[in-house]
Amino acid sequence: MSINKKRRGRNKRGRASRNGSRTWFKIAAAGVATAGTVGTVGFLAMKDASYVQADANGCYPGVQAHTVALIDSSEPRWDAAQTRDLSAVFDNLLSGGMRFNERLSIVTTEEGQIGAVAHPVASFCQPATTPTELVRVGAKSATLAFVQKQAEHFRETVIEPVLTAVLDPSPENAARRQERESPILEQIQSVSRMTEFREDVQERHLILVSDLLQSTVEMQACVRQGDLPSFGHFKATEYFDRIKPYSLRGVRVTVYMLIRGGYGGEYLPFCSEDELTDFYRAYFEDAGASSVEIIRLRMGAHVSGQ
Repeated sequence: MSINKKRRGRNKRGRASRNGSRTWFKIAAAGVATAGTVGTVGFLAMKDASYVQADANGCYPGVQAHTVALIDSSEPRWDAAQTRDLSAVFDNLLSGGMRFNERLSIVTTEEGQIGAVAHPVASFCQPATTPTELVRVGAKSATLAFVQKQAEHFRETVIEPVLTAVLDPSPENAARRQERESPILEQIQSVSRMTEFREDVQERHLILVSDLLQSTVEMQACVRQGDLPSFGHFKATEYFDRIKPYSLRGVRVTVYMLIRGGYGGEYLPFCSEDELTDFYRAYFEDAGASSVEIIRLRMGAHVSGQ
């Protein structure tokens, strides 16, 4: 796959594409509407003013864990093998990588979603799978079979449709494509500004899905000579001063790096895989991340870690 990220003049950040916003409004609204159905119909038999109720996103008060998945939607996205790997990543996350009532927020770099403060295209909480979990948050208990049926319904009707849309490698709606730029660092800064992702949340996990090829007017990593310096040199630039993230102290970071072809060659002449991973590892560690794991998703191949 060749790399052909179009580099035109950058849009003013914060000005969303109307079509893009409408597209995601339909997706997110469908999820919320379905979640509302679960909340009002699924919990109707248990509704009692003396017990805590879940909101429309399936979240109970007092969320103490938050995972934010930042999806780099710039073109090209991911190939068939990488799509399968990403589907497995989120399947594993939802089947055991998140605890009950942990919030998952999904942020993208699609044309209509770039802004100074990240606005998730979807946000929902991991549903309860046992009566004990409900009792622990002050909700009314139910039979194990009923609780598990609710959880399955919520995943099938709310979570899975959103993930299917987000992980679509070639969305038909042009407004969902990002062909102008790839502002990865700006969007990480936007995520760090999210109220739900500040330090008062006990457990925070940032998942970044990206080829790590920052492409803006100011920086065209691997394509323009000198635009991927060591992080130490980059930190001293005026550009970094503008886009540096808020503190990520205590945040666990997992990067799923979409490997491209052509490092050091025709398409990406001015970097290697290791130079990219070294840069981002130093970037996240400098921001205070408690751990940084980089997992490489290769084209037409299996997952490899570093």
